[in-house]
Amino acid sequence: MPQTRWILDGKRKGTSSVEEVIESAVKEQFAEIGAVKFLASGREDHNVRMLGSGRPFALELIDPKILSVPQFSLEIFAKAVERVSTNLGAPVQVLHLRIADKNALKQVDAAAETKSKIYSCVVWFQRPLSPSDVEKINSIKDLLIEQSTPVRVMHSRSLLVRKRNVHTLHLTLLNPHFGVLTISTAAGTYIKEFVHGDFGRTYPNLGSLLTTRADILQLDVLDIALEDGAEGEEEKEKVSCDIVV
Repeated sequence: MPQTRWILDGKRKGTSSVEEVIESAVKEQFAEIGAVKFLASGREDHNVRMLGSGRPFALELIDPKILSVPQFSLEIFAKAVERVSTNLGAPVQVLHLRIADKNALKQVDAAAETKSKIYSCVVWFQRPLSPSDVEKINSIKDLLIEQSTPVRVMHSRSLLVRKRNVHTLHLTLLNPHFGVLTISTAAGTYIKEFVHGDFGRTYPNLGSLLTTRADILQLDVLDIALEDGAEGEEEKEKVSCDIVV
């Protein structure tokens, strides 16, 4: 599911979003507020799962009629998110709720560009790979790549060439043509394009490194590496939260 309301060419895509699930729950729990501002640390495509310990985000309650939120209210709010998400068929879970000041908004926003992320993806290769191919990929450290704005997001992104650092790669073959690739990389890396190359717009890419065509079949975020280093393994769409009032 998308992280925020997804409007393309004036038309709504999908039936809900992480943002709407959380906003519905917070308005239900804290009825006497003027509005809710949702700020998350980065985002993914709608078909990418956020696993691990979740994505940091902050909620700002604007013009509240209450000046403090007791801890038990946060626990009830977390349960309300699960109830709303279950009713919508969109599994969302919030973790690590706490009250914070407005500096939390700045911290969440800044983390979007400074964090590193760990992904897992299922990859197809045109030619059969050998153990030496796997060894080559797994030995790569701090690979600098250049990514032109991907074709699939040209309608909403500026045309730029971005340099990104791929910290580590670990490939496990399922058979000679399919494998699971774990990638640790800097924030802002287009993972799908790193795998298939995007018509040469990302270079080097996984296909060019192995001198074959490669494509991505499934993509998950395993973890977002922040200072706290929290980790998790459940398969719901997870988010870690600060609430600012």
